Amino acid sequence: MASCGRSLPAQFVVSLGGGTTLSVTQILRLLPGKRLTCRAKYEGRMVLVKLFFGSAYSRHCSREIEGVGYIEKAGVNTPRLILSAEDPSQQLAFALFEFLQQAETLQNRWLDATTEQAKKDVFKQALGAIAQLHNHSVYQKDIHLNNFLLCDGRLYLIDGGQVFQEKAKDGVGGKESTTNVALFFAQFFPWEDSWLDVVFNYYLEARNRSLEMPIQEVKNKVIEQRERRERKYIDNKIFRRCSEFNTIKNWSSYCVFSRIFDEKDVEELINNPDRFIERGSVLKSGRSATVAKIDFAGRTYIIKRYNKKSTSHRLARSLLDSRAVVSWRNGHLLTFNGIPTAAPLLVFEQRFGVMRAGSYIVTEYIEGEHAANYFSRDDQSDDALRMAEKVSNLITKLHQSGMTHGDLKPHNILISKGSPLLIDLDGMKKNKNKRRQERFIKKDWSRLKKDLAQSGVASALFTTQENFEGN
Repeated sequence: MASCGRSLPAQFVVSLGGGTTLSVTQILRLLPGKRLTCRAKYEGRMVLVKLFFGSAYSRHCSREIEGVGYIEKAGVNTPRLILSAEDPSQQLAFALFEFLQQAETLQNRWLDATTEQAKKDVFKQALGAIAQLHNHSVYQKDIHLNNFLLCDGRLYLIDGGQVFQEKAKDGVGGKESTTNVALFFAQFFPWEDSWLDVVFNYYLEARNRSLEMPIQEVKNKVIEQRERRERKYIDNKIFRRCSEFNTIKNWSSYCVFSRIFDEKDVEELINNPDRFIERGSVLKSGRSATVAKIDFAGRTYIIKRYNKKSTSHRLARSLLDSRAVVSWRNGHLLTFNGIPTAAPLLVFEQRFGVMRAGSYIVTEYIEGEHAANYFSRDDQSDDALRMAEKVSNLITKLHQSGMTHGDLKPHNILISKGSPLLIDLDGMKKNKNKRRQERFIKKDWSRLKKDLAQSGVASALFTTQENFEGN
């Protein structure tokens, strides 16, 4: 099984030894060479199975079972462990759990919540369970809403492999509690940070002892944890082969692409990307970039080729990240932070060893129109004013996430299905320095105001004095 990589069929039978077999009906998650989580039939009933394989199969299975035991001892619900065993001859271990029919994650409950009280209820359930764990010196290293399941009115915690117990018998201490609670809140977007002030007392009230835990320390730790999570995602995932992306790397090519694409199709594209552009519909042909709508792998996508302006420009940029790679990184930064953009699906650099030549990025194709066209067509109606408010909120969220666009003109804001999104991201920056961020925020608003200050939606777009500063 460890040698199957990602090529496992959707349904198959696993022999666990001793005459025990599982009929796998649905793969839920696969980490090649490590773990398979699936839905299966065992003795006529549906179960959730975690299969562990590879060199550390025994340790990982033991860690899972130990963590489940910690959750149960803390008095928090978790799916019941039915059976576990190891088969050294196959280098395989497994843990079978009861399958919670029609369970819903707290993450889905949060996303579906339409009232403030419904959102408070989600926090109350999660923070109550976290406090219960902490009261019993137990904590989950990867604590987030998707690890909480609601089923038949009961809340369950899953993923025992990330659950640990402290040696102290009187509960998780203040420093460790701050870190763990901050990690939970770091899963939310920066513009949702105000919830911490609203619901933090749910956690404090559920702790069974006096706890020194100033909310400002939690807020500072949230920022730190959020930056760590973002850095881990960008550095460890989007430029490497993983569950979401595949790669092609050799002397003349560097390509990272979404696994929605077949590798053979990608090879055809990167062998002659300009042919796809020539056969496609060119949307923009400028000195710095060419943008085209293309047919690729049976669907429509956008490809952008970054043009080198001169020989000196080509040489100067040959050892730097290409603009395509910068756009790829920035697109994923936006997605990670919940800010809508056209999904980046493939990035490609033509190389000569370490020297970079041409570069391309492929994104999803989204039907819509630029904000420049949208507001020139209609800047007086109630719909136009509502759209301007949405654009203003989108830009504010971008800035609250510590980023600035760098070329925030109306043509770089796309309106699609009643919502705005950001495109053309190679000038976007992530700014850790507060003064630098404030300076670039002013430039963003100034650039947008240059084109729309006299439009009928200006009052809705530029609603605060901060937006007008720097003009």
